[in-house]
Amino acid sequence: MERLGILLAAVILFISSASAFSASIDSQNQEASPDSPALFSVEVLNNGQETETYQLSHTLSKSGWVYYDTSKQIKPGESKTFNISVNPGESAVQQSYNMDLFVQELRTGEQEKFSTVVNVDRQKLINVKNIEYPPETVDPDEKFSASITVQNLASTILNDYTVQFELENRTESRNGVAFAPGALKTYSFEHQIPQSSRPQNKTFSVTVTQDGDQVTEFTRTLSVSQVRDVTTINNRSGNGIRTTGILEIRNNGNSKVTVSENVTLPGYVDPILFFGEEPSYSASQRGERVYTWNKTLQPGEEFSTSYSIEYWIPFILTIIIVLGIALIREITGSISITKEKEKTEDGYKISIQIENRSSEAKEAVQIEDFVPNVVSLIKDFEVAEPEMKNTTEGVELSWSLEDLKPGETRIITYKVTDKVEVEDGLDLPSAKIVEDGKTVSKS
Repeated sequence: MERLGILLAAVILFISSASAFSASIDSQNQEASPDSPALFSVEVLNNGQETETYQLSHTLSKSGWVYYDTSKQIKPGESKTFNISVNPGESAVQQSYNMDLFVQELRTGEQEKFSTVVNVDRQKLINVKNIEYPPETVDPDEKFSASITVQNLASTILNDYTVQFELENRTESRNGVAFAPGALKTYSFEHQIPQSSRPQNKTFSVTVTQDGDQVTEFTRTLSVSQVRDVTTINNRSGNGIRTTGILEIRNNGNSKVTVSENVTLPGYVDPILFFGEEPSYSASQRGERVYTWNKTLQPGEEFSTSYSIEYWIPFILTIIIVLGIALIREITGSISITKEKEKTEDGYKISIQIENRSSEAKEAVQIEDFVPNVVSLIKDFEVAEPEMKNTTEGVELSWSLEDLKPGETRIITYKVTDKVEVEDGLDLPSAKIVEDGKTVSKS
């Protein structure tokens, strides 16, 4: 009996000390570069009886490289996977980085640890961190400088590299100074343009090689400037209907030039202004508008554009608008009519609104409406009782309104009930205003 008690106590102690969860790691890809991350996954199985929250953490010193799910809730008997990717930056040194991954059950504090390695692989062991180019435009006899800053991405001290600057007929090579992994080194270059230089483009380049292989090359074009010789012609002529102008720019020098020329016109002509070539930009200035062309011309090259102000367009538009208004009035009439329906408990309330939009009083206005057979007309009119005429398709209604003053609005209402259920809702025909047997306006 005593042995049985000891055995039961041991079983209870074993169960209570058993791990509440288990985890395993899968190192899918331990090789990492800026273009291809290392990939890991940790699967966690909840062996307990309750839903638990599990948290993932790591010890990689380069925390900005690591992307992962920080926590997950897992039900009893179920498992979930934490996905981890390690993406080193452009400045990452080629070497192996130790990384510990910890999975912790937050409620109990119990955790498991996995130790792994991230191997950073760099195709190039020299990284260009910064480059200072010479100015794009230089004058004869001008002195300028350029520089390049490189970084050692190897896991050891590096000195088997060269930096070479080239400009005109000058080449200057620098043997690399030994520097530690991750360290930076800057190399400078100074040059003076000869006083006798003609206007021309010169190519500046800087090349970095490592262990005999070219790592990278940067180039920049320098333009040697000269005094410009540019002529501009800006003429304008016209009459009251149309004004035309021409802008000509000619580069008479022997170097490429960038010019900016303006044409200033009254601001109100902008809608009727047309260009042979659109300006680069325009801006308003004290009631006027300044149009600017920015052009780069080679020696002997000429730029020409024309423009015209078409004063006749507003007159044509005015005539079109006047005719359009007259046509609209002819179609819609000077009296507007709208028809609305409102759902009630026993059917619909129909409202017809008539508004005199003209400046004259209307002695009599004839309103006509139609109630189709799908509804029943309730002959209880709140305002005015119409004349009614029964047809095979429904009931025709007609009201005669007298003395409708300018701006006055009158509303006619009546009610209908449904005879049959209409699937998409009740759709009634338009009400209309009739003069001399013709419809002049519809709702």
